[in-house]
Amino acid sequence: MEIKIQKINFPMCPALLGGAVALFFRSVRNFLLTKRISLIFLLFIFLSVEATFANQDAELRIGDLLQVNGIRNRQIIGYGLVVGLKGSGDSRRYALTNDLFRNLMSSMGHNVAEANLVSRNAAVVMVTAMLPPFAGNGDALDLIVASVGDARSLDGGLLLQTPLYGGNRQIYATGQGRIVMKQASGNRRSEGANIGSILRGGIVEKDMYSEYVSVDAGTTNQATVTLRMQGYNFAVMNQVREIIEKKFTDVNIGKSGANFLQISMNPGLVISRMSAILNTKIKVPGIARVVIDEENGVLVIGSNVKVAPVALAVRGFSQIDKSQGDSVSSLYGQDSGKEKGKALFLIEKTADFKEIVTKMNSLGLGAKELFAIFRAMEKSGALRGELITR
Repeated sequence: MEIKIQKINFPMCPALLGGAVALFFRSVRNFLLTKRISLIFLLFIFLSVEATFANQDAELRIGDLLQVNGIRNRQIIGYGLVVGLKGSGDSRRYALTNDLFRNLMSSMGHNVAEANLVSRNAAVVMVTAMLPPFAGNGDALDLIVASVGDARSLDGGLLLQTPLYGGNRQIYATGQGRIVMKQASGNRRSEGANIGSILRGGIVEKDMYSEYVSVDAGTTNQATVTLRMQGYNFAVMNQVREIIEKKFTDVNIGKSGANFLQISMNPGLVISRMSAILNTKIKVPGIARVVIDEENGVLVIGSNVKVAPVALAVRGFSQIDKSQGDSVSSLYGQDSGKEKGKALFLIEKTADFKEIVTKMNSLGLGAKELFAIFRAMEKSGALRGELITR
């Protein structure tokens, strides 16, 4: 069945359109995974949709590009006991489970002999969580639970109250609740039976304060806040500096670099000025980046990615005719020897990925072949953009 795709122009703002497109492709991807349809169909749709903002700089908030230094998540961890496993827990050979259970019962005023423990109904687990900035006493957290011993499965188990520690060995939260296992969907492999989660199973036990302002107690009496970017970009940081100097005359720009910027102001203005600065929008050029997620069969291509002139040969190619004006053409495509259907393709001039992948899509290549091609292009230096694989 031939599928025809019509180019579409979206008469809406880039931010709203971006969210709608993201939701659409998530739905399409789930459908493809369920129906086991080739990823090429998804790529064909992706590359055939032409949005009005595709060739324009994206308008983003400074707060979406930079983060305030000192305001960050914190990892917390603990170990505890899961019970109610119906014979799928740790065996008697794993002594830590028995020791932990006896200590727990002893803290409640009961002495339990080792012979009285029911085998394989409990398991020792490690519990992890992410503590968000400014978390308050009583806030709920999601937990990840993983088996430590030889338990066969944690499915349906109940995590008993477990203290969760920060890197400084202080208790920041406690966790408890029933474990839910992640189910497999479509052709994705399921998570291990020994890793599960507890949604909102953690409770923050103390207020968190993020030190993000440094105050000079000397003659200036100025408060300094540092904005920081993950990675680096000289052009973006220079643009942020210029727009702050232009719009906010009551703040001073201090040291700056490829990924940070210091802003000084009256201590009483920190909240209002930082709110206004972080909500200020700037135009940012698209990043030339290709992301490959082999496990989930996903490929994402940035709009500014280009490919320099290069010759490309892959076993299994079939010949296509050269069209006038195309950047990609077949140099030869005769069957030869054992490698039937082998062809060499010549990218005669710098081309964008819309044209390259559309041509490759016409050959019926699978996701595995496309991933290999992109990696080879990156290694050869023909890929004009960053390649990220996971």
